[in-house]
Amino acid sequence: MKPTVNPEEHLMTILFQQEEDAFISLSGNWRFSTEDNTDFARPDWDDSAWPTMFIPQNWFLGGLNHHGVVWFRCEFKHRRKGDYATLHFDGVDYFADAYLNGEHLGHHTGYFEPFAFEVTRALRSGQNVLAVRVESPYEKPGLDGWHLHKRLIKGILNHHDCRPGGGWDSAGQSYNTGGIWNRVYLKEHGSLTIDQVLLRADLESKPPVLHMEVTVLNRAQKQEARLEVRCAPENFEGEAQAAKFKLKLPAGKSVHSVQLSVPDVRLWQPWDRGFPHLYEVSMALIATSDATACTSLFGFRTVRLEDGYCWGINGQSYFLRGSNYIASQWLSETLFPEAATSKDHPFGGGAGGDFYTRDVALAKQANLNILRLHAHVLPAEFHEACDRAGMLVWQDFPLQWGYTDEAEFHAEAERELLAMVKLLYNHPSIAAWCCHNESPWDSPWMTGADGIHDPLQNRDLDARLEQIARELDPTRYVHRNSGTGDGHTYPGWYFGHWRDFQNLAGAPFITEYGAQGLPVKENVQRMLPQYGPDAGFSELLQLKNWIESHKKIKGSAKLLMKAGMALWTFTEKTPGLRPLHEKIQSWAMKRGMKMERSIYQNLPSVEEMPEDLRHAREVWQTWRFRNIQFMETFENGVQIGTSLEEFVTNSQAYQSHLIQYATECFRRAKSYPENERRKAKVTGIFQFDFTDPWPAVTWSVLDYWRTPKPAFDALRRSMQPVLPSFMIPEEIEAGKAALLSFRAVNDLLQAFPGTACEWRLEGGTGDIASATFPLDIPADGISAETKLTLPSLGAGKYKLSVALTSGSQVLGENWYELTVH
Repeated sequence: MKPTVNPEEHLMTILFQQEEDAFISLSGNWRFSTEDNTDFARPDWDDSAWPTMFIPQNWFLGGLNHHGVVWFRCEFKHRRKGDYATLHFDGVDYFADAYLNGEHLGHHTGYFEPFAFEVTRALRSGQNVLAVRVESPYEKPGLDGWHLHKRLIKGILNHHDCRPGGGWDSAGQSYNTGGIWNRVYLKEHGSLTIDQVLLRADLESKPPVLHMEVTVLNRAQKQEARLEVRCAPENFEGEAQAAKFKLKLPAGKSVHSVQLSVPDVRLWQPWDRGFPHLYEVSMALIATSDATACTSLFGFRTVRLEDGYCWGINGQSYFLRGSNYIASQWLSETLFPEAATSKDHPFGGGAGGDFYTRDVALAKQANLNILRLHAHVLPAEFHEACDRAGMLVWQDFPLQWGYTDEAEFHAEAERELLAMVKLLYNHPSIAAWCCHNESPWDSPWMTGADGIHDPLQNRDLDARLEQIARELDPTRYVHRNSGTGDGHTYPGWYFGHWRDFQNLAGAPFITEYGAQGLPVKENVQRMLPQYGPDAGFSELLQLKNWIESHKKIKGSAKLLMKAGMALWTFTEKTPGLRPLHEKIQSWAMKRGMKMERSIYQNLPSVEEMPEDLRHAREVWQTWRFRNIQFMETFENGVQIGTSLEEFVTNSQAYQSHLIQYATECFRRAKSYPENERRKAKVTGIFQFDFTDPWPAVTWSVLDYWRTPKPAFDALRRSMQPVLPSFMIPEEIEAGKAALLSFRAVNDLLQAFPGTACEWRLEGGTGDIASATFPLDIPADGISAETKLTLPSLGAGKYKLSVALTSGSQVLGENWYELTVH
């Protein structure tokens, strides 16, 4: 039963209502200018001729394609109620200076961290003018700037394969993400405020204990106060626990640690292991003449990581089935539908309803139990959606590839890492912090323009960040650099063949794998309307044919590169050959791929091109700006076809097949029955990636408008908690029987003895063969191997489907397309 409300709870309700009443939103149409003039801070400056933009919003989505400085101004009327007032910004990208009625309030650096300024003295009763100077600069390309010695901590928002212009071209900083992208509001309050609460569960104690670290700001003289704490079930019925504490508050900021026993704790579980029980932790701080309150969601759970990247959640082994997630290139559209669907939006808006709740629900539909926030930080709304859905999160800090090692930059990175961990600390969904993605010190392929790899670049920075995160949060796993220890592996895309996934490259813990796939035809047309109904396909075909007739790489060189890639795959699996592996990687990535890419990327200048191909060159470059990788696409055997529809179909089929094959190879290597005496080989996987952050051609299974590609269903099937999986020969020859291997993979804690496994083979004329056999599926393991023989078939395409049932329960279903040559 839910507890009845007592007078103390009633007092806290009143206090929370007072907090809400003191909230004054400043959202609306602000005036802006791209000139940079310090006089714009003056309250009497005449800005009547300036254009307006809805705030909060990234300025690109507001119709402004601009790098550098933008001044924003708004006027608001206000009637003073409280003794003190604070102006809050929930997110500004990247440098911000705020002025209220001409008084400089302060400066802030960084894009994701909420910040606030005391405005008690500057705020007037009546008319007020707020001016904000925002700078989101263009980083100068070159050896000491973008792309490998960056100075802005923006991660994928400033440098990535999936952003406008791509990761390595001069256009890679296009469509700047700057602006006041999150809420701006005023809060009036008394002399006391609770500025931060960090919550930590101790489940080893009997009964379990909730540890609370409370940061209080006391603007009055030192005083005593009473802290009332209540921990109550939020999404289920149960008993609330409450306690009172006496605090001595010095003037200024102070930190207080208190504990609350919580008997009969209900654990927060990932969705595939149970229910994500959440608690609401409420606090009221009450002094003689002042009071304040706050609240936070929390979940009791533990995360464990053992040698070999073996994960455990709440004391039980757990296989991570994930994808990399990049919500949007411009975060304002994830929060504010009124801005995302405005007439100024260049793409018509990808948001619909509750953006994050929708995307997390789609991730659950795909049977994912974890999302990796790839080299960026999202607002708390995303994490709350994951908390409520039982979706785990691997949280990256926004360092992507190379940065300067200047002391000033290191200090700012350390400050922002602390801010990220404290900001998101209470979310039970977060299982891991990661300090950097593909840092230069362990990425030989990532060289500067001089071709020299520096094994020291950013190494000390990452070590320091890891130390800071571990000291602040001992309850979660902290990973120094993604790509070090965890695998980023792309057979069938950047090297080798998709069949190489059977060698388990990147094991035991793979955080990136996949291939690109075109969006559906209608969305390709929507993405490139300037080129007509075929989105410029005829020009692509024309230029591709011309390029292939002018290839400069000899067949012997291509053969050497393929041999090098095969040797690289072999050495990756052998620790003793690690030095040779790194040398091969350096050669293949820096030289071989550079030569190969030059065919498709280093096109002759416009003047050097035949006149009849100049428009085709423009179309080709526009597609590249939308992130398509032509070299990988065509060299991996994706046929361009004779129409846009064929190109889309061929691209999507290749991506879908690779993702299913790779995922099932990794899943089948999870563990083996004890009688085979083989340890777990793969402990977790993250496909790259889940959604498009803008209208582009990327590795996603859901495009910018969240229309699924066929790869979404391939991911959904291959990520099922109970997976029926066939290992199918690379080629099936007409007129010959084919031998197949079958296993069932089970990530659930329940065993399924005597499961019925039914398979069915269909062709153009209907069913060809079918059979059912019994199968014992162990808990959190993998079944013994079963060998099956398919009948001899004629040339053509066939569908092999399989289902696992236990009584009336369908445990898992899967299917494969077979091509008989």
